Amino acid sequence: MKLTRRSWILAGAAIAVIAAAWALSPLHKVNHLSARLLGRSPVADGYVVKVGPAGEVLGAGTSVAPGERIGFALNAASSQEIIPTITGASGKVIATLPAAPVAPHAPQGDAPWLEGAGYPVAFSWTVPQSFPSGVYYLNGLPDIFLVVKPLPAPPPEVMVLMPTNTLNAYSTTLGRSLYKQPTMVTAVNFLRPQSIEKAAEWTGFLRWATERHPFGAASVGYIADADMDRKGALDGVKLLVVVGHSEYWTRAARQTFDAFIARGGNAIMAGGNDMWWQTRYSDDGKTMYVYRVAKTPDQGGDPIADPLLKTAYWHNKQLGYPTLPSIGGDFTYGGYGQRGKENGQFRSTMTIASDRSPLLAGLGVKDCEEIETPRSGEYDGAPIAGLDDAGRPVPNTAMIGASRFELIGFEWNHNGPRLMLGTMHVMQHATGSGYVLHMGGRGCCMGDEFYSGPGQGSAAIQTILRNAAALFLAGGDPFTHDAAQRAVAYPMTTPWLKALPEGAPSQCAPNEPDDPDSVRAESSDAN
Repeated sequence: MKLTRRSWILAGAAIAVIAAAWALSPLHKVNHLSARLLGRSPVADGYVVKVGPAGEVLGAGTSVAPGERIGFALNAASSQEIIPTITGASGKVIATLPAAPVAPHAPQGDAPWLEGAGYPVAFSWTVPQSFPSGVYYLNGLPDIFLVVKPLPAPPPEVMVLMPTNTLNAYSTTLGRSLYKQPTMVTAVNFLRPQSIEKAAEWTGFLRWATERHPFGAASVGYIADADMDRKGALDGVKLLVVVGHSEYWTRAARQTFDAFIARGGNAIMAGGNDMWWQTRYSDDGKTMYVYRVAKTPDQGGDPIADPLLKTAYWHNKQLGYPTLPSIGGDFTYGGYGQRGKENGQFRSTMTIASDRSPLLAGLGVKDCEEIETPRSGEYDGAPIAGLDDAGRPVPNTAMIGASRFELIGFEWNHNGPRLMLGTMHVMQHATGSGYVLHMGGRGCCMGDEFYSGPGQGSAAIQTILRNAAALFLAGGDPFTHDAAQRAVAYPMTTPWLKALPEGAPSQCAPNEPDDPDSVRAESSDAN
């Protein structure tokens, strides 16, 4: 049985006693989401909006600038007064607002997933001009958040892109979302409660970024997906960090990304299942559209006339804009990473393919050795031409469209009976362009498995990200110096439906799936 938020609230007193005792126990280990639920305020759910001088709702408050006025549209467990606080990712209270009344509310209208939930604004707040860019929560609740953008000048050296489109796509209102949970719809509004489970996935990266300072003394800004539609969104930025699972991109956002890389900017794709769907926004920016089922307009399919703007997988040829030249891999080749269980838990690893890479400095690993990574249900992967004489995959750089490409690590995956390959790689699209590091796994850099406090989480992945950030910010070259070109000894492409190449060495070669028919069924998020 799945406990609802209201169940948590009604059991609050008992849970508080248990939580206090558990916190003192040496066996204490509570993940970030559980901690948030254990200490949940009387607010059941809600969302942030931009408001005008008279308190009118102007639009979604997902991304706001210093000086803008925002409102908190809330649904409470009961009518009462709360002390609102604005907290950072680590739980630190940044601002305390005046006491405000809250009350129970239900989603309004016939289609609140499309038109917005219609909660009244309980109280409003003007973001101070001096407020630093970042992701902030109301009373520590990760689903009631705002991304405060940096001031336009001076631009930050590092820009962190939050996957707010993915969050909206997975969030359910009255059983409706862009997925079958249980009813699939073709459009979802940002002005409605967002999924606490999906929002909490961000917190591992956000805590690491704010507590461990992986970007050194560089200035850091944060933006939401919709901000990427502005052509100048990355002007003056040296490094873009895309927090995974960044699945839904507009054409304009992708063009902003590609233009940034073309003029020498660098990017870290800190996740997987990235740039998978094309999406569009309504003219007012409140709604995103994705027609996931291919139908004609009279059958409920995408009604837009321009074929280049149809909401389809980016690898669909009719869009004319594949993701391989942008980031070097996608889910078509990467597949599902849940290929085996250990102690009841899915485990994810990366097998090293380039042990002299400067991105692996300090890890002390050798080719064909594995590093443990946070569990990743979905991977992006680069297409390969085959295996070399050690069983290491050889990327198909011509198919990728890269002038330079290096495979750092890989994970043999499956999608049903098909053999797939998730890849961690670094690429340069053209001479003079910037570099893109793609970490490969959707969950590589999120959640408690990535980071839950000092000395905790995935030390290997944290080290790789630190190395990449330092190199990119210093203008260094992330490729292995004098690396020999590997030759294909055993031709093989992914997806692979046949027996393994005869004679291929087992040292780095793939294993057969434990239960290939269950791989897709056990994945928590199907594309």
